[in-house]
Amino acid sequence: VASIDYDRLEIVLEEKAYKTCLPYGDAAIAFLLGHELTHYYEKHAWRNGFATDYSDLKVGEHIKELHDQVANETEADYLGGFLAYSAGYGMFEKSDSIISNLYAAYNIAENIKGYPSLQDRMELARRTIKKLEALIDVFDMANLLSAIGKYAEAYEYYSFILMQFQSREIYNNLGVSAVLNALQYFDKKDLKYRYVLELDLESKSSRDANSKKIRDSLLHQAIRHFDAAIGMDPNYAPAYLNKATALALNGDTIRAQFYAEQEAFYIAMKNNYLKTATDAIILTGILKAREGDISSAEILFQNAMKYGSQLAKTNLKILRNEVIETPSSNRNSSNEMIAIDNMDLKTFSNEPGYNQGKVIYLNPEFTFYQYHEDNLSFKIFYNLNKDSRVIDYFMFTKNDSKTKTSKQIGIGSSLQELESKYGTAQQTIETPQGSIMVYDKLIFIIGKENKVVKWGSYLSKKSVF
Repeated sequence: VASIDYDRLEIVLEEKAYKTCLPYGDAAIAFLLGHELTHYYEKHAWRNGFATDYSDLKVGEHIKELHDQVANETEADYLGGFLAYSAGYGMFEKSDSIISNLYAAYNIAENIKGYPSLQDRMELARRTIKKLEALIDVFDMANLLSAIGKYAEAYEYYSFILMQFQSREIYNNLGVSAVLNALQYFDKKDLKYRYVLELDLESKSSRDANSKKIRDSLLHQAIRHFDAAIGMDPNYAPAYLNKATALALNGDTIRAQFYAEQEAFYIAMKNNYLKTATDAIILTGILKAREGDISSAEILFQNAMKYGSQLAKTNLKILRNEVIETPSSNRNSSNEMIAIDNMDLKTFSNEPGYNQGKVIYLNPEFTFYQYHEDNLSFKIFYNLNKDSRVIDYFMFTKNDSKTKTSKQIGIGSSLQELESKYGTAQQTIETPQGSIMVYDKLIFIIGKENKVVKWGSYLSKKSVF
């Protein structure tokens, strides 16, 4: 059906398995690939391989007896599902059906030595979905906290995921959170250009004598995370680009230029990361502008604009000292608190409820709460910061919600429609398949077809706990 070749570092997906997945869409294929890749990440082959290599010894026989294929397959379903989700393919909820169809397509017996039975495997898949939902909710919360500028909190959420699941994407996101956090400790005059990591220059963090020490520490921390991502996959172009950005912000222009031009750009082009290649051109343009090479910077920004980059367009305006539209001057900004199923965050926050079995204590400082029911078309997540006593609430539509904002924007609305109604977003965070766009009280998640796939509201207030 599917397997991983550890010697050649290849995943093999048979044509029959591929055709079985086709009716379920790309998410099903991503689920199978994620399953096999998890075997690699979690080193599931090591124990079996060790036992085989030393089968003539008593220790080899003992290890073979201990080999737990059931646990490995269940873990591969769980973490492989998360890997597919974090890569932008959504949560695949029909893994039990895929397993059943694959058994039928291959005439596989319901009971195979070393594997759980078909019925047990389908039940494990259903239960794994419930566990996977919790991990995905933590991941979504990390992304949303980043979107509203709570970078330190986002970092802790990504760190929690890392304890269960290691991947290049999570290391990369940890690094991005650290860089975004570091940006708060720069003076505005030191950040003339808009770097390839989206940022909010209106942060209220204090910038005293310790600011440089804090930001340097955060940037070095970010670089270590990017190096870890590169170590897991030397062809992962976004980590090279983000490392170049961190180096540039840290004043290491020579190495930043090398990573932007010689590493990020060429690896991105080689591995079809078109957006990353475009962002590498933008970063190179910023570095040229900082050196005073205005003509080269202008050419680079113009080249990036050919690929539709708004960030390149903004930086070209900065280079030419032209006026840039800002959210504060945008008359279409929203200050609305939307109700979904007759519930809004302001009302909810007065007496917040939560699902008892879904409370996650990330560490002594942060606790993650969730509130959602099957009959409701929304989910509510919130983070309690025990030190500051501040709670960040997020209320988001489920995939099938028909609710729209007062300006008639909902799931399926185009990016063009969104911006025509709400104008320039206060903050934009890039994702593998699109972006997260933040306005006053509202957040819209844009998918790969430049359409709204989820939307919701957010609210921060002092704790009533």
